[in-house]
Amino acid sequence: MKGVKVEKLMQGQRWVVADVHGHPKTLQHLVEEKIRLQLNDQLFLLGDYINRGPDSKGVIDYILELQEDEYQVYPLRGNHEQMLLDSHERAKNYSPEEMRLPSIQRGRGLKDAKRQLYPKYLHFLENLPYYYELEDCFLVHAGFDFTLANPLDDWNAMLWISDFAKNYNPHKIKHKRVIYGHQTTSIQEIEKAIRKKSPVVPLDNGCYKYNLEDYGHLCALNLDTWELIRQKNLDREVLVEEV
Repeated sequence: MKGVKVEKLMQGQRWVVADVHGHPKTLQHLVEEKIRLQLNDQLFLLGDYINRGPDSKGVIDYILELQEDEYQVYPLRGNHEQMLLDSHERAKNYSPEEMRLPSIQRGRGLKDAKRQLYPKYLHFLENLPYYYELEDCFLVHAGFDFTLANPLDDWNAMLWISDFAKNYNPHKIKHKRVIYGHQTTSIQEIEKAIRKKSPVVPLDNGCYKYNLEDYGHLCALNLDTWELIRQKNLDREVLVEEV
């Protein structure tokens, strides 16, 4: 499943949230206290739920909990989710000796003793699409390779590309705007892109960079009002899981 087209609901608001990176308290506060998500709202997540922060499992559990409670939550695949899936596949062929080697613990709490993803997390990750197409924009983790005849064919670029905005070509994506995460961007640049309603809008302010000026927020964009809501990191007092 590469891409999914999502129709706008008759009622409710559409929110987009960038890279969470293992910060469940920050995400929960943003969703419940700042956005005040309702059942008839749509919440789109731009990938990279895991790593860098203290609790990757907590983030995915919270997303699954929202979906189980019938909230309209649409998570995308990020490069960190893909790396976790790749490590799951590699572990299938590990020898007993390799299993005893130290691990960087990517995805702590999501894997069993054999470094295999627990079934519910494997199902979640495998079913993450690479992009969402809305009536007025495309949502993607990293971006699109506009040097290709059809940028929607290259899933690897959707996870890893950077600095793609200079090649933006509206003719190749139905003249729709692109909103993306992946590449940490200063809050001033994010606000400027939103204020100008730029054709390419970054939304990742580096939630985990809480010790740097102009970074360290988890950002949410209202696609209907163009309001930007930001939440400072609330998980930083916990030991960082990994870089």
